[in-house]
Amino acid sequence: MFRNSAPEMLDSPVPGVIPGTTHVHGQVPDLSQPAAGEAQAPASSRPDRKDTRGGEDVMSDSGRIAELRVEARYARERYDLYRAKMYGLRPTTITRFRELERIYQGANARLRRAQQRASAA
Repeated sequence: MFRNSAPEMLDSPVPGVIPGTTHVHGQVPDLSQPAAGEAQAPASSRPDRKDTRGGEDVMSDSGRIAELRVEARYARERYDLYRAKMYGLRPTTITRFRELERIYQGANARLRRAQQRASAA
């Protein structure tokens, strides 16, 4: 018996393949493509796809605001973390700090504009 080998692998007709599986032991199957048996839903019914009409993206206001809210929060967290890092001993640059501040302010401005448009409509 081999050292570090699973007993079920010894009975397999193909070395390294465990009976009942579709891949070689130690390798990861390619999951980037859907399996042949899986049917793809139309793009309009899939939540991760935007519906396009006439080349223009159509997304509900609440969905767009939620997306902008996440973007603004992410930018604020990066800005806050870098600001805290500036107090430590690790090297930081004022240029990077200002860049993160600019990104944060832009994300906040986009969120505010979208919220104002949604409340006006």
